[in-house]
Amino acid sequence: MQRDIWPIVPFPCPVCGTLLQTAEWYRRVATVAGFLSPMAAALAAGLRSWGEIGLIELVAFFPSIYIYVNFLKFVVPPKLIPGIAKDSVLKLR
Repeated sequence: MQRDIWPIVPFPCPVCGTLLQTAEWYRRVATVAGFLSPMAAALAAGLRSWGEIGLIELVAFFPSIYIYVNFLKFVVPPKLIPGIAKDSVLKLR
């Protein structure tokens, strides 16, 4: 059974149930690319006002992250690491 991997939340392994998640750099690359690409497109279109660029960022930020995550998983498949549940408490002693 093949399942989509989303880099934001840990998900259970379909075989053993262990929580897995993607590496942190994978999420950061998609976020930075999703932030910079609408800004670059606005500047290339000739928009120079920070208000116009900010409006483009508000409208295009999340759709561009979605596109980059789906594009990135085909170019560089995500490395899976053990996930940490949101409600867990780390005890480092």
